[in-house]
Amino acid sequence: MLRTAAALLAAITLAACYPDLDWRPLNAAQGRFTVLMPARPKEDSRPVAEGVTMHQWATRASDALFAAAYTDYPAAAVSHMATVQAALVAKGGRLAGERELRQEGLAGREFSVEFPADKAPPVLHVRLLASGNRLYQLSVLTRGDKPSRDDIDLFFDSFHITPSQ
Repeated sequence: MLRTAAALLAAITLAACYPDLDWRPLNAAQGRFTVLMPARPKEDSRPVAEGVTMHQWATRASDALFAAAYTDYPAAAVSHMATVQAALVAKGGRLAGERELRQEGLAGREFSVEFPADKAPPVLHVRLLASGNRLYQLSVLTRGDKPSRDDIDLFFDSFHITPSQ
């Protein structure tokens, strides 16, 4: 608990260095995570498969959409990362980059999908993290050069798992 509080304090301090956005902590108790959001998010839930619901917090800031979500699957979530990535690319985008990673001790994948457009094509930046049957998804949909890569990294890197109660 102390480690999580210290990490959140460090992230808030770092967020003060990025004055363009109004960074604030989101504590998603039922999702067992915290993350910095650039504005007050709205919560939403929707089915993504038979008996599977995605819970999401999303907000618009700096001409972008920031979202943090989790989904509990009946099988190991790590097996769903490639499926989620393929589904996002299949919406008409082109995979612009990807890498495997570890964060908070969780296996993860980060990728970007570019979508065709006449001017300032939209780019979807996604970080997926698997914890047992739970898949966490952090996403930023951008257009043009805002928000900056530093803002996207701040959002992604501020994600922390909280202990179950």
